[in-house]
Amino acid sequence: MLLLSLLAAAAMERVRSQQELQDLSLLADRIEGRIQTQTSVLSFLRAFLVANDLRIESRDIRQFLQLGGASELTGGMRGVGVALFQPAGDVEQALSLLRAGDGDHQQIWPETDQPYRFPIVVLEPPDTRNQAAYGYDMYTDPTR
Repeated sequence: MLLLSLLAAAAMERVRSQQELQDLSLLADRIEGRIQTQTSVLSFLRAFLVANDLRIESRDIRQFLQLGGASELTGGMRGVGVALFQPAGDVEQALSLLRAGDGDHQQIWPETDQPYRFPIVVLEPPDTRNQAAYGYDMYTDPTR
């Protein structure tokens, strides 16, 4: 009886382990699918910008991506945008883009001692959280 109980417990453990592996595999597939979709969105945006001679306009980007609200972004994405590479001493182009897109955000921040800047000049959809990031120099954060 004890032997049968041990065999039954081992069989149940094997089935549970196989189910856990299957569940993990499904989760990994979902994560990989999200990453592929997000990468595609970024590739589409890059192609759009190249096709438009790198002309950066929020309205056009929003229309191209058909963004009306945060809920329409690919799962896990909070925003899609553009950060402009430029020498630290020459931020006029970034400021011009910020003024054209949203007159309230006319500064590049935070201050930096780096030779280059990557300020966010477009971030869609334009919800409160994304608007707060306009002008943020991503190069000041080692993680970014």
